[in-house]
Amino acid sequence: MFSILSELFQQARVVAAPYRYANASGVVELARTFARPVVASAVGDLPAVVEDGVTGLVVPTGDVPATAAALVRLLDDAAEAERMGEAGRASSDERASWATVAERVEEVYLRRLDDARRPADGSRDRR
Repeated sequence: MFSILSELFQQARVVAAPYRYANASGVVELARTFARPVVASAVGDLPAVVEDGVTGLVVPTGDVPATAAALVRLLDDAAEAERMGEAGRASSDERASWATVAERVEEVYLRRLDDARRPADGSRDRR
């Protein structure tokens, strides 16, 4: 299954995510790992993941002409599509690398550990 998906993403110049409703998208994240720019609707967290003009293009939700124009723009300009795709991969590598995820988990763990060590009345423990 993954080899088929890999093949499809490698053949694509751009990935369309014209969602009407979404909080996040595994397809968008996968496109970024393959260095493909994304044309995404402005719904949920997608505008935070797809940086308009940097890692892809964000269009108004349900706006078919804007979606088509964005797709044509990236299909007509291979250099721009490649630049945005590489920027998406770099951003994804930075945000979702094992080292970054481990740092975030460690930060949360240490905060919770610190919270658990505090006395229930909120005062500082003076050990």
